[in-house]
Amino acid sequence: KCRRPIWVFDQFAESYNNLLRQFPRLPETATYIKDPADLVFDPNLEIDVNYDHMLNTPENKERLPESLKLNNRTALLALKGSIESLKDKVLRNYKVAIPHWYGNRIQLLLPLYLTNEAIADNALIVDKDMRSRMYLARTILTMDMAYIDARVITRPDREWLNP
Repeated sequence: KCRRPIWVFDQFAESYNNLLRQFPRLPETATYIKDPADLVFDPNLEIDVNYDHMLNTPENKERLPESLKLNNRTALLALKGSIESLKDKVLRNYKVAIPHWYGNRIQLLLPLYLTNEAIADNALIVDKDMRSRMYLARTILTMDMAYIDARVITRPDREWLNP
């Protein structure tokens, strides 16, 4: 048997609404970001890529374009080439790096152009690690996965992340 909730949503209300005067203190606004710099890619930091995890973990390998799934050498070269060109893309347009929320932290999504220089195939996920002063890249997402994740924080940049 389903239990009925002990409360019912009535309305959204602004702080000046009389309805809210019955509460001694309103909750603080939710915040997810401690440092706004985490939302922007820092081109001064290197990207340390875990290629082994991307190419030898079945879950990650399955996310690659079909033409790269069968040949690790070709996939590795495509990944290295695409990642090498990322900094230039971000320097020209900082909105290329799209923040998303995962595991109680901000990560950045970066486009990977693996089979076509005009259309991103995947998104590289990077974590900023200030202790080592670099970004750690451990995994990739399909474009659908990246689009879903990116919408949590901000509207995705239409230059590369389209539904």
